[in-house]
Amino acid sequence: MPKQKKAPGKPTSPNPATEPTNKEETYGLNVKKSELTFVPSKPGELPVRTSLVEKASVVIMFMVMNLFLERVGLIVGKNDTIVGDRLFEKIHTPYTGALLLALPMSAVLFGDKTWAIPYSVAYVLPALTWWTCSQGIFYTCFLILFVFIPTLEIICGSDGTNPTQEEQDSLKNQDRFKYITMFWAPTQVIFLIWSLWFINKWDLGIIEFAFFIFSVGFNTGVLGINIAHELIHKNNKLEQFLGKVLLVTVCYGHFFIEHIWGHHRNVSTPYDPASSKYGETFYEFYPRTMYGSFRSAIEIEEKELHKKGLSFWSVDNRLLQLIIGSILCMIGSFVFFGPKGLILFVGQSFVAFSLLEIINYIEHYGLQRRTTPNKTKEGNQAYEQVNILHSWNADARLTNYFLFKLQRHSDHHAYASRRYQILRSFPESPQMPTGYAGMLVMALIPPLWFKIMNPRVRKFQDTLSKQALTE
Repeated sequence: MPKQKKAPGKPTSPNPATEPTNKEETYGLNVKKSELTFVPSKPGELPVRTSLVEKASVVIMFMVMNLFLERVGLIVGKNDTIVGDRLFEKIHTPYTGALLLALPMSAVLFGDKTWAIPYSVAYVLPALTWWTCSQGIFYTCFLILFVFIPTLEIICGSDGTNPTQEEQDSLKNQDRFKYITMFWAPTQVIFLIWSLWFINKWDLGIIEFAFFIFSVGFNTGVLGINIAHELIHKNNKLEQFLGKVLLVTVCYGHFFIEHIWGHHRNVSTPYDPASSKYGETFYEFYPRTMYGSFRSAIEIEEKELHKKGLSFWSVDNRLLQLIIGSILCMIGSFVFFGPKGLILFVGQSFVAFSLLEIINYIEHYGLQRRTTPNKTKEGNQAYEQVNILHSWNADARLTNYFLFKLQRHSDHHAYASRRYQILRSFPESPQMPTGYAGMLVMALIPPLWFKIMNPRVRKFQDTLSKQALTE
């Protein structure tokens, strides 16, 4: 990991990849450690306490989903050319889908927080994509993202408990949590190769092909980029390498540079292209962050190379290395799998990084760090340090397992190298009404988003303003 860098004309802070950006004693404006509404759980206590109604609702939801897939599979099977020679036909039973969904979900519902198993629920998605597409059902992932997960997210409830200090010390050194994220990299590569083979094996229509591209991008974006985000924040060289591999396979390698040395330093300030502004729709934010983030990555890497006395076109340029990696993937997709392969690779990349940017839009919407009387060395405005008040959070139980607790985003920004299994929930942080799945749907409908989120932003900022007056 390179040493600390200071982006030109931007507020500075310790290297957010390896060092905390805030002191342990102070968590934000007028919020000190001794005053936090901290909810540790007792050693050995189950963090997931579901009522009988919740458990029954989840079981019923899985049954409905499985019956739906089975019924659609039978209907499609009568006319679709895929069904005549299905990859999965020999071991397909009416209970396959239910088992595929229910086994890992049982760990989510009933697992102890010391287990790493519940986080493996993420691996259900590529398996489910493989199974349903092999049955000729191509829009399952679309329904999962926009219907099933938002619904289950509500049914499964929330979990705001935190590990005790003793448990944190134990959990952060347990490799089984690390292996779950590391194993995703070869899984995604294999999944992509299968996807490239699949679209050449079967004669898909335009709509089927489009849904298949979305399904692949859903896996490589919602899971792939999210896991890459977890990996690139670690000092371990192997973890960082695997994180870069994941980013290369979705044509978003610049995220490694801009996110760590740009976003984490400038979050919730006008300098950050990945922080959405109050009143800004996702459709306005998207082109701004796409252009701004790439430009920021260029500036950061250019300054780092200049400090070493190297040209931007040096072989040591990490940004160029990552871009070349993606280009080689595109070339390989075309050479070995033809035009369809290239379209699939580029298309799934677009879906993947677009889903990432929706999440970026959600995470810091309308939040602002306070200015300070100081100026940076370049003469620009300086801001208070990042703390737990500068990110939106959610304790939604299901999606926190799917997303490796990314929704405990304030703790991640305050302590960027903290591993996902020990990220903490703070009620003092701004809270979203649902988890990321529900918020993603809202973000795509600006009037609904503004109706839900703008009052929350105003109320939270007013509270901070009142607290500032009492200091």
